[in-house]
Amino acid sequence: MPSFEQMQRKYTNSGTIGQQLKIMADEVTQETMDNDPQTKQAYLYDYYHDDQAELEYGYNPTLSETKIPIKVKFIVKSYKTFAKDDVDYHIMFEPDAWNSMNFKPNWFETNYQQLGIHFPVGLYLDLPDDRGVYHKWLVVYEEPANQFPKFGILRCNHRFMWIEKDGTKKVKHKVWGINATQNSYTSGVWRDYRIQSYDDQGKFFLPWNPISSTLRHDTRIIISMLQKNPWAYIITKVNDTATKGMIEVTVKQDKFEPEHDYVQLDPSAPDYGDMYADLLDDTVTATEKDEVKGVNLHGYQLSIQAKNNLVKLNSVKILEAHITDGSNKDITSKCNDMECKWEIKLDNDETGILSTPLLSFDTDYMTKNKFKCKFKFLGDEKYLSQNLTVKCTVGKLESNIILDITAL
Repeated sequence: MPSFEQMQRKYTNSGTIGQQLKIMADEVTQETMDNDPQTKQAYLYDYYHDDQAELEYGYNPTLSETKIPIKVKFIVKSYKTFAKDDVDYHIMFEPDAWNSMNFKPNWFETNYQQLGIHFPVGLYLDLPDDRGVYHKWLVVYEEPANQFPKFGILRCNHRFMWIEKDGTKKVKHKVWGINATQNSYTSGVWRDYRIQSYDDQGKFFLPWNPISSTLRHDTRIIISMLQKNPWAYIITKVNDTATKGMIEVTVKQDKFEPEHDYVQLDPSAPDYGDMYADLLDDTVTATEKDEVKGVNLHGYQLSIQAKNNLVKLNSVKILEAHITDGSNKDITSKCNDMECKWEIKLDNDETGILSTPLLSFDTDYMTKNKFKCKFKFLGDEKYLSQNLTVKCTVGKLESNIILDITAL
């Protein structure tokens, strides 16, 4: 333990006595951070750096190379009861990291800070519960303080899906957010002697980004559990200035319209769970918003599938590439604008990738079916004792399969 004289020398040039005490408190908090049961290993990121976007909880953020690891204290500010509105929780960053801001990414300054958003409001936070299961949270506001500034967080509980109409195009969007619960004791229906309409209102919160900012008044959106006839709503109010970095959306209940709205109930479908209002209202084809474009795909897996591991002389062979997320859900259809590259090499061939005359690719078929490879091996019987190694590359993902050359 340092002597009184040593402490005097250490803090003499640290300003007032109050400032000196603040430094001491930070040092004590930093040294005891790991021993505090409230301390948790968390991961910070925005919408564009979420490479595990398909899941709300139960994933492993340590597999991500785009999320920022940071220790935080998880502080319970108040408790929720069933008949009460949602309560928020607090986090506090470790003093060394917060004072130096050495975990603040460059992309935040470029994309958010110049708009007046205070770090880290509007960012997602992966936070483990007492069993070690990670959940997706959202930093919703800052609470300034002279000592130990804190931030309010809420747990994400719904993935909001809507259609952006841009001229003749329609684009699907999905963003994790918070469907707020609030006390409402109205009948939910308004009527007079002529008309009747739904009067149930709700509110939800999203992080501000160029995707969520496409929400507009009168946009219809489905907010419901997955079911045949879910609950539809229409946006009546959008506020993106009350808390910079967040978007507060007010909605009024609307009728679900099966002829216009889309719900995918088939568990075997690649878009299982999707619910979009006004997807079927015209002949314009909606394009899927690429959830993984520009994001490192670490944590996802690429595999090559085939009926068997044989390739016959002068016979057609078809291979399929599939991308799955951390929950083993196929997300291949969401990677359509990523390049899919196929390479085929013969064993003991130092010249590299095979081409004509030994291989004949069906380029028209492969153009129409981006993640499939269709070819013929045109070699003769002298190649029967060798193998073909097929390599597929999608983004930074790679997969290989070895095919035995056979005559039968």
